[in-house]
Amino acid sequence: MHAFQRGSTAEEIVYQFPALALADVYDVISYYLNHQADVEGYIAEQEAERDEVRREIEARHPPDGIRERLLARNGPNCDNVKGTLRSSWGPHGDRMAATPRSCPRPHSTKTRMK
Repeated sequence: MHAFQRGSTAEEIVYQFPALALADVYDVISYYLNHQADVEGYIAEQEAERDEVRREIEARHPPDGIRERLLARNGPNCDNVKGTLRSSWGPHGDRMAATPRSCPRPHSTKTRMK
């Protein structure tokens, strides 16, 4: 629904998410338009639950200093990748995911493919 709310057409949504069928996207949009208050209430509940779970996780595992802890765990070979991320980009230039580049451990015998 977020893509539709941002102004994407059904065709653009299918292009962004090729696993979806165009007819299904139209069905979801139709349902949303006919039950907008219910759907938005449900989305708000899910977002509130997500935020609560995030707060609980961050309380148990504070994110402060995580980069330093990971670098310390992986050893000195990670100095060459400070702050770099490998990103996956969607068909319209929107960032889909970002994952840290892996640091080889000093004792690793695996070779990386180029």
